[in-house]
Amino acid sequence: MLDPDHAAKFIEVLYSSYTVRIHRHTQIGNVWFVLSDVCKVLKITNPSYVSQKISKANKHKHKLLTKQGKIKVVWVSYAGLMQLFEALPNTSELADFWLWARTIANDY
Repeated sequence: MLDPDHAAKFIEVLYSSYTVRIHRHTQIGNVWFVLSDVCKVLKITNPSYVSQKISKANKHKHKLLTKQGKIKVVWVSYAGLMQLFEALPNTSELADFWLWARTIANDY
């Protein structure tokens, strides 16, 4: 997963009207989410700030190959999402997204 010499493969899934890019770890099988996509869903305007709420073991910087070329993103594991969710105020929107993310982590 996420070999620094190669752009990560990902799929796009929809949550409400938002696109969230995910990647399945090829060896372990766990799902990773693009942090900036998660922040858009949760209406968080500073992904760098919330990235600090996630342990280094649960996030990884890597590049994606998109139509616009290679871009760097921060990938967050499902466990990292849980750390982020614990740091945010509990709202119905957060609860709905948490349930969706859990389903994605289990189904993909």
